[in-house]
Amino acid sequence: MISSRELESENAWPYHCLDAALASNRDCARRVRVAGDQIKKPFVGLWIKLSVILPIPAMFLFLQGWRKRLIFCLSLGIIAVIGYLPALVQDAAVVYTNVFGYRGLALQTVGGVPVWGPRVLFSFFGSPTNWLANWQTRIEYLSQTDWQIALVLALIFTWLRRSYRTVPGLCGTIAGIYAILYGFSDNWSFQYLAWALPFWFFLGPAFYIPAVLFNSGYIYSLYWFLCGNPWLGGRWNFDEQAYWPTWVMVFRNCSVAFFFVSGCGLLSLAVRRGLKFRLVK
Repeated sequence: MISSRELESENAWPYHCLDAALASNRDCARRVRVAGDQIKKPFVGLWIKLSVILPIPAMFLFLQGWRKRLIFCLSLGIIAVIGYLPALVQDAAVVYTNVFGYRGLALQTVGGVPVWGPRVLFSFFGSPTNWLANWQTRIEYLSQTDWQIALVLALIFTWLRRSYRTVPGLCGTIAGIYAILYGFSDNWSFQYLAWALPFWFFLGPAFYIPAVLFNSGYIYSLYWFLCGNPWLGGRWNFDEQAYWPTWVMVFRNCSVAFFFVSGCGLLSLAVRRGLKFRLVK
């Protein structure tokens, strides 16, 4: 259900990424090459959003030795070129705009109700009309730059967790990267949760239980409301519903707040561990 609005290629992405994480733990060069192939496999003939490359730095740092890292990067680059070269030759500008330059969408209803992200957190302090009037300039600036903030924080988090040398530790890092992306950006909302779903379980029950409950509750309640029945049949009339009922908004608020708080908590723990690791060295 969490991945029901995504294309099949994007549903397959997290499992290729998980395969890459498992393969990167092997010692032989062939396995490292497989890791590079797996993480880029969805790119062959299928256009995937830019943010799916976020786990690559974590996998790069996870590999021990520059030889393995070089093999990983070469295999990844070759597969990427195979997928993108024909389109780049035809129209590089369109590929850059629609693929590499795609920053997601800040979704909202026709009534101005935000679907996801920091704008939801601002709505805790009053109706959108009130805080948009009082903080319009700041909100617009944040909405335009929140993906950059999330990207920088995700890279910092990746660097701070570079000392994790097990596959569960690597998968936990990837889960944290996406928690930060979901918590700090308006542009990557619930339709992209499928990217991180298999990795949630590597952060333990304190993370994956509320993650599954809140997000499944949000998506199911929203689909129920939009479709008009609990079996989720019929037309998905998102554009005709300007305002959502309270029970959907509660799940939405819990989901967004969970990822924001989790992102802050994971960053804090990573900073403490990073400082401790530096002192020990």
